[in-house]
Amino acid sequence: MAAPIDEHAPDLINAPAHPPRRTRQPLGLVLFVVGLCTAFLVAIGLLALAPGEPGTRHHARPTAADADGDDDPDGPTGPVPTRSGRVAPDNSRQTTGPRTDITGWPGPDTTGVPRGTVLRPMAGTTITVAGTVLDGVDITGCVMVKADHVTIRNSRIRGACSVGTVRTDIDGLTRDTVLDHVEVDGQRRAPTWPLIVGSNYTCHRCDLHGGGSQLHFTDNVTVTESWLHDPYEAGTSHNSAMASHGGGGNVIRGNTLDCGATGNCSAALALYGNFGPIHDVLVEGNLFSGGSYCLYAGSVATKPFPVASNVRIIGNAFARTPYAKCGHYGPATSWTRESNEWRGNYWNEPGRPEVVDPVTEAEQRAARKRP
Repeated sequence: MAAPIDEHAPDLINAPAHPPRRTRQPLGLVLFVVGLCTAFLVAIGLLALAPGEPGTRHHARPTAADADGDDDPDGPTGPVPTRSGRVAPDNSRQTTGPRTDITGWPGPDTTGVPRGTVLRPMAGTTITVAGTVLDGVDITGCVMVKADHVTIRNSRIRGACSVGTVRTDIDGLTRDTVLDHVEVDGQRRAPTWPLIVGSNYTCHRCDLHGGGSQLHFTDNVTVTESWLHDPYEAGTSHNSAMASHGGGGNVIRGNTLDCGATGNCSAALALYGNFGPIHDVLVEGNLFSGGSYCLYAGSVATKPFPVASNVRIIGNAFARTPYAKCGHYGPATSWTRESNEWRGNYWNEPGRPEVVDPVTEAEQRAARKRP
């Protein structure tokens, strides 16, 4: 099919059939122009050859817009390559820059495939038989769960799909999916695609990394003793370690949620009322680090469902790395006192000083400004 006419450059469309005659230019003017162009090209070449600092990557700081960030639930329609165009290496779990001290918290020694496990290769699959158990497999591709009581354990899954590398509860019917000691690696391929998505599942001692967001949950999800880290950011993506865009009946307990120092990461845990209200969520005993804020607590005024209820933030640790305030702007935001609970949260440092709730923090800040 011929290209539309408006795709052609205007000067070509309007060019006359016979070009106008050229007029002679004075020789001196021609030499002056040639000399000027030569000097310009030489200057550009010298700049290109100027020594730099090899291997240095400068991450953009979060902007004010990121302070009310979103995890981009819609996402692109196809894979997004790495910025360099090269295939992501197998060691994509490696990161640079300041990292959170996770001593005593879930990490590489306690999550993912147990050491010594022999894995057998397997292609991506759609599971339709209730009670299916996958144990000790190395899956290349994505896993769609369309049956009840499916268990995946002691296994690794590597791939990226727009609906999630592992997708449960696609039709709102599947129940009791269990991921136990599973590593899911998004391979840094798509900065807006999540790794695990859905409802009615448990993720225990999972190692999740390399996706735009490592885990999305809606209803009846339990995540325990897992390590979510190193989200892949690129362009204008909004990333997180873990996020929900609405739902309830969820338990997030005893995890390491690390958003890192990437400029695009909104939160280690982002609770947004985009598609439904956030309600009945227990967030207990986790370690938070990184993001614009480490925690969005569900009551984001600009969302379609701006009021969260029965969100319990209890006994969580907030790290002072990669930012002194845990997140770039602070430890937490978007929390309301009505129908919610904030108790026993602390800075992850000697003495465990208290981290007050965002409402109290705002009141204290206002009091300090009064004359």
